[in-house]
Amino acid sequence: MSGNHLLEARTILYQSVEQAIALFKEKNAGRYLGVLWYLLDPLFMFLIILALRGLVGKGIPNYPLYLLVGLLMYNFFMKTTTYAVNIFEFHRFHIRSVLIDPIIFPLSVLFLGLISHFFEILILACFLLYYGVSLLNLAYYAIILAFYSLFILGVSLIVSIIGVNLSDIENIWRFFCRLLLFATPIFYSSDLRMPVNLNIINPLYYFITLSRRILIQDQMPELSLVFATVFFSILSLSLGLFIFNAYRYKILEKL
Repeated sequence: MSGNHLLEARTILYQSVEQAIALFKEKNAGRYLGVLWYLLDPLFMFLIILALRGLVGKGIPNYPLYLLVGLLMYNFFMKTTTYAVNIFEFHRFHIRSVLIDPIIFPLSVLFLGLISHFFEILILACFLLYYGVSLLNLAYYAIILAFYSLFILGVSLIVSIIGVNLSDIENIWRFFCRLLLFATPIFYSSDLRMPVNLNIINPLYYFITLSRRILIQDQMPELSLVFATVFFSILSLSLGLFIFNAYRYKILEKL
């Protein structure tokens, strides 16, 4: 990478983080709960599903931890990609009036999602301590999170472009995310026999299972899990960048 490209990349990252912080402040301005909601939102969902433990969590060791890891990783994906769908529509006046690289907006959504996920990790850390699990495992989770973020960024780039061209994509994507919640072994065992095994083609399954192996079971994961997460990260980001770069100059025309 040349010096000019490196400087450009640093500028884009800086502007993306700056934009994410501005979005974070805007979202929490005037709210009584404010930042506290980032802790309460996943906890409410966690407690509701935990109450059904007898129906869906039988035979799963450390089920509260098992459930929490799945929910937090799903929330990160769902919230980030859903917000990315309308990110250009939301910032259309900004895009029209200021000369700015459009990739900054999907990137800022990812960083906003990471800020939200940081608060959720604090909840997870408390549960890990309660169950006597070493917090050092979070260092390994940070590596998984880096690849997971690349995967989510790729998806966000794709849906942000689709969102510019298809007005109904937000409702379609929300419906898809609801289906994904039930299609992914988040609150039930990954060993549960299903009519159709969707885990093989479900990227979230690999990221969540790998995280559970390291965080909860404190085990070295199978190489197949590691390769799958790296593969889906590279595939998603590559496809996302390809589609985004193909349509990036048409964004302004569509707004």
